[in-house]
Amino acid sequence: MKVFLDTASEDFILFLINNNNEIVDKICYFGYKKKVNLIVDSYKELLEKNNLIPALIEEYYTNIGPGFFTGIRSSLVFLRTFAMVFNKPIYVCNSFDILELQKEENYLTLDAQGNAIYYYDKTKKTINVLSDSNLEVMKVDYIKVENDWAKYLKVFKKIEANDLLKIQPLYIKKPQLGGIK
Repeated sequence: MKVFLDTASEDFILFLINNNNEIVDKICYFGYKKKVNLIVDSYKELLEKNNLIPALIEEYYTNIGPGFFTGIRSSLVFLRTFAMVFNKPIYVCNSFDILELQKEENYLTLDAQGNAIYYYDKTKKTINVLSDSNLEVMKVDYIKVENDWAKYLKVFKKIEANDLLKIQPLYIKKPQLGGIK
């Protein structure tokens, strides 16, 4: 079995995937910004509901950003811990990898918080932070990901168990700590 956990955006996505790359169960919360407290309980619930124990998960998949600083860090640390304990690989992608399979535009945008957006130029393969932009913020459509998981597998990069500590979240800007200034 495999697990995909994405907490990089305002959504909480947890998929349980069988060895045929079919999503057999899921826990999703859309528009739920404070997700850290959901991770442990949702993971436990998903495994118990499917009569699994953590050691039976063979592969871990996650999105390393860009997105919400705490969300990116939390999902990576959580899955990396299990991968290290059980000596399993993690597969990583970034938010734009997923979005690129869903959007035809020559550019992609994501919420960067603080009245800013992450702007990805598909041609130049560059990411910038734009402030006060009039561009619409795009969102990953996780229903599409769920309905065609096999299509999205190609954007994930395998990180072997002996390289797990080399995985770095894709932070484009420094986090906002404390209140808005």
